[in-house]
This record gives sequence, C-alpha cells and structure tokens, in this order.
Amino acid sequence: MKSLFIGLFILLAQICQAQTPVSGGIFANTSWTIANSPYILTGPIVVFPGNTLTIEPGVTVKVQFKGFNTGLMSYIELRGNMIANGTKTAPIRFEAELPTQEYTWRGIEIKSVQGGSFTGTHFELQNALYGIGSDKIYYDTLSFKHCTFKNNMFGIYLVANLKLDSCSFVNNGAAVTAMPSYGGVDVNQCTFEENNVCFPRMANGIFIRNSQFLKGKTAILECTGKVENCLFQENQIGLENCYELVVQNSLFQRNGSAIIGANQCTIEQNLILANTIGIEFAGPCTVVNNDINVNEVGVKISGAFSPGQTVQNFNENRLCYNTKYNVENGSDLNLGLEKNCFCLQDSAAIEALIYDGYDDFTRGLINFATYDTACVQLLTTYKKVQINTSLAEQSINPSIQIYPNPANTFLYIQQTNQTEFVEKLQIIDVMGRTLGEITLNGNEAYTLDVSNYAGGMYWIKTADNRFHDSFVIATNSF
Repeated sequence: MKSLFIGLFILLAQICQAQTPVSGGIFANTSWTIANSPYILTGPIVVFPGNTLTIEPGVTVKVQFKGFNTGLMSYIELRGNMIANGTKTAPIRFEAELPTQEYTWRGIEIKSVQGGSFTGTHFELQNALYGIGSDKIYYDTLSFKHCTFKNNMFGIYLVANLKLDSCSFVNNGAAVTAMPSYGGVDVNQCTFEENNVCFPRMANGIFIRNSQFLKGKTAILECTGKVENCLFQENQIGLENCYELVVQNSLFQRNGSAIIGANQCTIEQNLILANTIGIEFAGPCTVVNNDINVNEVGVKISGAFSPGQTVQNFNENRLCYNTKYNVENGSDLNLGLEKNCFCLQDSAAIEALIYDGYDDFTRGLINFATYDTACVQLLTTYKKVQINTSLAEQSINPSIQIYPNPANTFLYIQQTNQTEFVEKLQIIDVMGRTLGEITLNGNEAYTLDVSNYAGGMYWIKTADNRFHDSFVIATNSF
C-alpha cells in the first residue's frame, strides 16, 4: 500500500511538473518541447523581432479564459517568428484550457509590419476570436497544409492570398476571410463542416477544388473565381450572390438552396439534386449540361434582365422530377428553353411544372420542347411567345415568310412584300453567333438546308441588325 501511494505521488508530481505556465515577452530563440507540454497561457505572449519560437510536434498549448472582454483575452503576438510543424501522428494543438465550443482567447496575431511570420503544418487551432490574423496586407502567398480550425469566431483572418491543402474547418463563424480590398484563396482537398460561412467576399477570388462543404449556413458568399469537383451537402445555402463564378463538375444535394443570386456565372456539368431551390438567377448566366433533378424548385428566375440574356446560354440541361416547379419564372422575361429536357413527353405534364405568365400574367412566358426518354431526340417544340433577343427584336418591312416551322431537313425563306425587298439575311443561333448569310432573290423562295444544324431555336435577322423571326430545327439531338 505504501509503495502504491509513493507511485501515485511520483506520477502526480510528474503531471504537475509537465504543465508549464507561460506569458510575457520572448527575447531569444525559444523552444516549447513535448517534455514540458502542455503549455498554459496565463496571459499574452509576444515574440519580439529577430527571435523565433519553435513548437515541437505533439505539444499542446492551452489558454486560460480571462473573460469575454477582448482586452483581457490572452493571445500570441508574433513580431518575430513562430514555427509550429507537427506531424500526422503528433499534431500541435492550440485550444482553450477547459473544453468548450466558445472562443476564449484572441488567437495568433502576426505583426507583419515588424517582420512577424508564422509557419505551420499538422496543427489544430481552436477557441480563438481571430484564429490566425494579421495587421496588414501580405503580398506573398501564405500556405497551410494539414491544419484544423475548430470552434473559432474566425478561423483565418488574414489580408493575404492563401493556399490551403488538406485542411479542415469545423464550427467556425467564418472559416476563411480576408478584407474586401485584398486576398484570395487556392483550396485543395479541404473539408468545411458546420461553419456559418466559409468564404465571404474574397477580393482576389477563389479557386476551390476537390473539397466538401457540409451542414453549414452559407458555404460561399459573394465571390468570383472557380469551383470544381466539390461537394455541397446539407447546407442552408451552397453559393450565394456570386458574380462571374465558374462552377463545374460539382454535386449539390440536400441543401436549402444550392445556388442563389447567381449573376454572370458559368454553371456547367453539375449534379443539383434534392435541394429546396436548385439554381436561382439574379442576372444572366451560362448554364449548360447540368442535371437539375428532384429539387422542390429546379430553376428560379429572379432579378432584372435585359431581353434574352438568360436565353442565350441556358441549354442542354435536364430539369426533371422537381416536385413543385421545374422552372419558376419570377420575372417578366420570356424564356426559350427548347434545348433543355424535362424527361416527359406529355406537354401538359411539363406545363404543370412550369410557373410563368400562364399562371401569373405579370410573369414572362416560357417556351419548351419534348424529347425522347433518353433526352436525345427532339420531338416537339411548344412555342408560346416570340422570344426577344439581346439584340432587340423588331419587326421589319417588308415581311418574310419562313416555312415549315419547325423544320426538318429544308427551311424555305420567302419575301411576301411586293414593293420593298430585303437582299441579305443572317442566321443566328441562341448564343448570338452568326452561322451563315443568305441572299434573297426578289420573291423567290430561298431553300436553306438545315439537316446539319443542331436541334433547337435559331433566328433570322436583317443586315441592319433587326431581327425578323425565329425558326426551330426539329431534328438531331442537342
């Protein structure tokens, strides 16, 4: 029994001895070792210029809670350098002294004006107000690899271009943020889970690939750049109010809204499944070759548009089995969606899942088409309205007759006005591209071979840029 008490006493003495309280200034090169871990921050630490604090793999730094008054919170201020390179099996940890999901200290503050710097890999940073922050713009790219930011108000609060590889951000207020004037991110193979927002307003844009955004509020807010090969799952909002953002080869599923407020974006080759709202437009976008299926509302049109802007590049999508509407037109813009498949051959069934001017006369009308079950062969086009284009459709004098419409192999174009003739016409596709020019000969019918044209809608316009009429090619797949 006596030996047992002696053993326990020695063990407790070793544990107590291992806890190292630290605070104050560091005026010489210093190492925090695994033998003296954990280190307890009882107050602020300042590493002065020209000196380096090196933290060994496996070290834990615990921060005492001083209250929610930020002036009382502890922090690590780097006027010199800190190196915190852990390993996969022995990561370095910065965390609150007592387990909590709240922020209890101010974080690591890099005073780059005085030459401060931070280098780290395989580290975990928790419970900080600003995570890792800086006092001015970093014009060099800062890289973090194999890092974890958890339970912080801001995970990274740097005015800098960042490169993140194989990092994890969990339950942060804002995972990564930069001041609106500067900063962008290059992200690869990272996980973002249960954050309020991951990337808000990155001035230099984002390049995010091979990453996943799970169970958060807003994944990406008001950003430009590119997102590819990513997973957005069970977020309130995936992408919100983004401008000139390219989104490719990604999966959006079971979000409140997958993509809302999109403006001048390119959205292509994505799976958008089982969301409340698939895509909502606030401006013209290019939307091509997406599967937008089994959402409550597949596509919603909102905001102010110039005529034809959303028509030009909304093609080759599958809008199928959305439970409330495949398409909800919230604007007065008329839409030509003939080059999109609704996975139904019954026009009445398709119409029932389209909300437009037939349901509310203040809304624009939507043209559509039916395809075969493979969404390859165009069957029938249903044209409710002549679509205006971005070049502004106007009637011309004299009138021109186009038949048959839809066309199969040949289209005939003939003037019917006997007193004034138009000599040259151009063929325009839905992208606004000129495919060819034809010359009319009086009232003779011009025969146009359309057998090599892709199925869909085209326009005929005069040489003075006035549109006359549209025609539909009813053969070939889109």
